[in-house]
Amino acid sequence: MTKRILCSTDLSTEGNRCVPHATSWAEAFGAELHLMTVRDTLAGAGVSEETFGAYRQFEELAEKRARAGLDALEVPAGLTVERHISADPSPTAGIIELAEGLVADLLVIGRKGGGELARVLLGSTAEQVVRLSPVSTLVVPVKREASRGFERIVITDDLSDAARVGLEWGLRVAAKMGGEVLVVHVADTTSHLPVILSGAESVFDEYPELKAQLRARIGERVRAAGGEECDFELIISEGRPAGKIATIAREHDATCIVTSPTGLGSGERRLFGSVVGKLLRIAPCPVLVART
Repeated sequence: MTKRILCSTDLSTEGNRCVPHATSWAEAFGAELHLMTVRDTLAGAGVSEETFGAYRQFEELAEKRARAGLDALEVPAGLTVERHISADPSPTAGIIELAEGLVADLLVIGRKGGGELARVLLGSTAEQVVRLSPVSTLVVPVKREASRGFERIVITDDLSDAARVGLEWGLRVAAKMGGEVLVVHVADTTSHLPVILSGAESVFDEYPELKAQLRARIGERVRAAGGEECDFELIISEGRPAGKIATIAREHDATCIVTSPTGLGSGERRLFGSVVGKLLRIAPCPVLVART
């Protein structure tokens, strides 16, 4: 499932916190590890060797610093490791290009957060990478040290076809690492007009039979995704999906959330961004956005 992992860091103290997560996955799956950074460059800045005398010196120094930073990253002995430097003016484009060139199975990147204005106008590099990545992406919150274990995995299921990929990924990881599995479904009451108009406090009050139906259907999906012999806890809740998933992960001390890039078709997505985008910003642990 995972033979080649690409980990991108900006070589800052915070950015480098995603590297141990990548090494943990590489050790767990016996995968080769590729470390990369996108270095500073004047390319695309409107200057050239003809217009800026120190152009070449700047580029050479940036390359030297990037190489030294990559070489200084500590990785466990025994791992197959290669290091790469991109000089693409766009960090997102540089990361995606290398992921495609390596035919990576998993991309690991840190998320630092950022100002609301920058997020609204451009989105963080991590969010841009997740949107454009052709492979599954593990996004690690690097403002603090995050757990690198697989002890308790939250897998989201919104009953979409795309969510089946997340179920398959999460169940395989749990089976290999012996982690506990919590499958979470959140009924999005923000887009359920009949419930809103009725004034009911809960969608399950309005439709008493719904929870049992969801349990049966999700149980079938878990078994179809490879979880026939997997013991899992099913949590069915309601509210705003991203916030509720993050809360459940925090309350259960989850070490990883596995989801899929489905998003919403409702007003919440148009106004505030997709469920995945919001989850990346508020999750208390790494989030794996699974793709085929």
